[in-house]
Amino acid sequence: MSQDCKNALAGYLTTLKSLAYSAPLYDVNQIGGTSASTYVGSFGNGYTTGQLFDMYHHSSLTVVNVPKPGIYFRDPSTFIGANMYLLLHEMMHMAFPYPNSQGDLDQPLANLLGIYNRGGEGWSAANSRYFNSGCNPAELGP
Repeated sequence: MSQDCKNALAGYLTTLKSLAYSAPLYDVNQIGGTSASTYVGSFGNGYTTGQLFDMYHHSSLTVVNVPKPGIYFRDPSTFIGANMYLLLHEMMHMAFPYPNSQGDLDQPLANLLGIYNRGGEGWSAANSRYFNSGCNPAELGP
């Protein structure tokens, strides 16, 4: 983790270290054929886990307040190499699991960290931009 991320996330480092060993991780390639309701409750009624995951068009997704909260992804390579900051992004959702009234975890996380969405990007993209920069302070603010 970059020094900028260590500085920016100092209040969450103990939680993040704990989550590194305990965060529930679900490989959708392994569970994709199962009923989504097993994992996300009534939100997934009528879908397989793979179908529901693919509806979001993300390589990873964190869900909370469901029967099996955690980080969902397709294939462990999702978080390898340059994508390691994607895992940090998702782990921060587990460390700060407070969705807004629409169930979105990204906007509250962005607000917490001082991240603004730029040029019409969504909140998830704004958070990813910040984390992928190694938490470069220049990526905060408008």
